[in-house]
Amino acid sequence: MSFVEAMIAGIAITAVAFGLVVISRSVQAVDAEARTRSILARLTAAAHAYADAHGPPRWTDANAALRALRAADAAPSDLAGINIRAEPGRGLIAIDGYGRPFRYLPAQPGSPVGQFVSPGRDGAFGDEPHLTDPLDIQRAEADNHLGNELAVFATTPQ
Repeated sequence: MSFVEAMIAGIAITAVAFGLVVISRSVQAVDAEARTRSILARLTAAAHAYADAHGPPRWTDANAALRALRAADAAPSDLAGINIRAEPGRGLIAIDGYGRPFRYLPAQPGSPVGQFVSPGRDGAFGDEPHLTDPLDIQRAEADNHLGNELAVFATTPQ
């Protein structure tokens, strides 16, 4: 094998390896988003089931919401497979498909329950102190996943 042939083979192998890395990262990103949406749907379903059984909750954070959902009768099936763990100083947290904790936003007037929120792919909610530029804040909020995005659970029949 000549030097030129070896160089061409090396470049081809490098291009194939690079392509595989790009495809792998793309597949991982799609999988993380799908897992996040699935977890969010189950958390939202559990919160609405809790509200239907016990009345509108007054949870103010993820710890209070997750503790109540864990204690509720119907919640174990909705919470199955969700990574919920205790974290020092924060209490219980649920982990999204990207490996980051969800937040819980309390219910707004007219809504029976609040919503869980994932920071999305970039890991930023938009209210972090290091984000000072309005465009950076807008970008950080743009990829957040919100529980009320799930049309099935957006309204509860009265």
